[in-house]
Amino acid sequence: MPPDDRAAVRGPDFGKMLGRALLRRCPWCGDQRAWFRKGLRGWFGRTSHCRRCGLRWDRNTDGHELGALTVNILLIMGLLIIAMVIGIVLTVPDIAVAPLVTGLGIAAVIGPVVSYPFGYTIWMAIDLAVRPPSPEELAANAESVAASPESTAT
Repeated sequence: MPPDDRAAVRGPDFGKMLGRALLRRCPWCGDQRAWFRKGLRGWFGRTSHCRRCGLRWDRNTDGHELGALTVNILLIMGLLIIAMVIGIVLTVPDIAVAPLVTGLGIAAVIGPVVSYPFGYTIWMAIDLAVRPPSPEELAANAESVAASPESTAT
């Protein structure tokens, strides 16, 4: 049985990758530009790979967006439940239903827009912890950075 090449790849630990992801950075190399461009367009638009290490955001996997979507749903639902409980606890015994529903509705609309890029970076940190890149993937990533004109652009 051939040795597992993935064991040879030593990257950052999960805590470090998750911390980087929460700051919207590449979990593998920590680059702040990662997959996102500057400005409002960059909040929603992604490049195909990290501009520093070349890590592909989809890691050549079908359905990668499903994991990011799941992380986003969990983030928003968790925050909405926490906000609802706090709103109810603060207004007991006369629960202010209209302001609570209005505030939660606004948060339900704005929350996914704000958390969109974080869902991708958090999912990438989870994916990298479960499936560390192989030496071949890292070599291909380095080649894509060298060949890409956007990797040098800021």
